[in-house]
Amino acid sequence: MINIKDKQERANALKTFFIGGTFIMCIWIGFPYLIHKFVDSYLVFLGAKPVRWLGAILNCLGYALAVWCVMLFIKEGKGTPLPFAHPKKLVIKGPYRFVRNPMVLGTVLFLFGNSVLLGSVGIFIYAVIIFIIMHLFVLIEEGALTRRFGDEYVSYLQKTPRWLPKF
Repeated sequence: MINIKDKQERANALKTFFIGGTFIMCIWIGFPYLIHKFVDSYLVFLGAKPVRWLGAILNCLGYALAVWCVMLFIKEGKGTPLPFAHPKKLVIKGPYRFVRNPMVLGTVLFLFGNSVLLGSVGIFIYAVIIFIIMHLFVLIEEGALTRRFGDEYVSYLQKTPRWLPKF
């Protein structure tokens, strides 16, 4: 939990709320909406309505997975996904037992679900681009996590796959 009396923790909590919230809303809602509104009219994709229900299911699963991961960062890691308030402890519970980057997978699953739900090629391409960008970020982040958490993280790297869950 956040120590309200600590000025730095309060400032980090506010930054997390405003910067993180804005970032998430842009990535998850804003850009997909703009793509669907202005790009998809030029593209044709998945017109069958039953397939769109699959998109809604993927959307919900992705959202739930990403939120679960953020909550684990707060509760178990004593931090947030944002760099100025990163977790103080390595989180290897919940979905992190099966894959190293479930939060990214949740985000991409949510966006992919939106592409199917809305019949949007543009959002599908956007989801692929977000995955590529996040993959590059993860490659850089792994070095930082190794420095921050040392042998505990190296052991985790060796046991847990980066993208495809191992149950």
